[in-house]
Amino acid sequence: MTWTPINIATQLFQNIDEIELKSALAAIENAYVNEAGNHKRFPGLKIFANLPGSEPVYLYRHTATNDVYAVSNSRVYRIDRDGNYVDLTKAPLSGGGRPVFTETVDEIVIAAGGDIIRCDGKKTQVLSPDAPDATHVAYIDSILIANEKDSGRFAHANFGDARTWDPLDVFAADSKPDHVTAVIVTPYREILVAGPQSVEQYSRLEGETPFYRRWTVDEGIIAPYSMVFEDGAVFCVNSKKEFVRLSLQNSEPVSGDIARVLSAIPEQQWQKAWSQRFEVDGQRFIMLQIPDADTPYGGKGLTYLFDVKHRKWSNLYGWNPQLAVPEIYPVNDICEAYDRVLCGSNGVIYEMTPRDFVNASKPQRMIGRTAHLGNQPVEISDTRMRIAMGVGSYTTEPVIRMRCKVDNRYWSAWVERKLGRTGTQTAALLFGGFGTGEHFQFEWEILNNCQVTVMGLEADITAVGW
Repeated sequence: MTWTPINIATQLFQNIDEIELKSALAAIENAYVNEAGNHKRFPGLKIFANLPGSEPVYLYRHTATNDVYAVSNSRVYRIDRDGNYVDLTKAPLSGGGRPVFTETVDEIVIAAGGDIIRCDGKKTQVLSPDAPDATHVAYIDSILIANEKDSGRFAHANFGDARTWDPLDVFAADSKPDHVTAVIVTPYREILVAGPQSVEQYSRLEGETPFYRRWTVDEGIIAPYSMVFEDGAVFCVNSKKEFVRLSLQNSEPVSGDIARVLSAIPEQQWQKAWSQRFEVDGQRFIMLQIPDADTPYGGKGLTYLFDVKHRKWSNLYGWNPQLAVPEIYPVNDICEAYDRVLCGSNGVIYEMTPRDFVNASKPQRMIGRTAHLGNQPVEISDTRMRIAMGVGSYTTEPVIRMRCKVDNRYWSAWVERKLGRTGTQTAALLFGGFGTGEHFQFEWEILNNCQVTVMGLEADITAVGW
């Protein structure tokens, strides 16, 4: 026997046709490569709180009080640690856009394209009749900032008084003649003002002029809600449809492995795209979701998981049990609070859980698919996978299955193996041989509700002559 290891610790690569792929991974869904180079199943979703209606839920954690606020169907709720909610809505949120949150010294402030709303933890009120209609708000050094919707300007309130807005306190982001569609303040006290064609950085000044422009980047932001601070920089989707790490005037693309997919998404499908950071098992991730983008499965809603440290990507999907096909990952927003990762969905708040691997009541399908491996005639006499066993209960055994495509002709039948009841020792699973050919592609899949860690894949390969 000649066991040949197959590298599963490599990255997902979607920048060429799959038949051309000779290394890397063709697919990794609802999983990620952990620090040990293993395929680790992504946590499932369990219900944390139910809210009235079935509209999308967006979340924010107040950094001082640790309270979680939720916006759904223009109403504002406060959620406690046990998932109980209180409706705080006196003035509903208007504008119809994705809510953007910030906080002043004593209240949170929310914008969604209409009147800016404030909330002191009791009831919501319109911030000020003089404040602009805005899609984005931010706060720095006791000054509240907001973009003027559908214009190239951003305004600010008086120092220490978020409810007083002088119509002369306006700045024009004029490095390029485009609208201001996003504003963010970083922990480095940088104010980034973005539009479809440019990004400008402003810094604080003392005196009558509170800000000055330090530099510009000659590329814009195509997805206004994709700006997120992580790893000492702002990550976002630029006007070239690249996911970039933006630091000072340097824009570093980090989406080269999936650039072909991102560049093929039409511009109008990027407007609702968003990104958010969070941690799972000590690894930092950014979720990038493009809800209107087409998927390879014929539906809508692409969701990518980006490993910040290792610059690796994977996909997240939900599951349609009636059609038995993947659908959009059922999350609209992410918030780390109450020692949990909370996820806003439609009329519900989920909690990511490493114990249940279903998305609420629907299965979560984990798959991995290799490149087309090999370039000479060989016979695969056997294959084996090293995997954590004993992940079932005392009465049931979950099943993992594998199949193989030889010379890109057709997939073999699935070969199923059991993962063992509770207490079963970790071992290698043998899946048998898959015949003779010049190149092979392997795929594995699991739908059962159990933890899965794939630690290695090997094939027993023997060279043959034609």
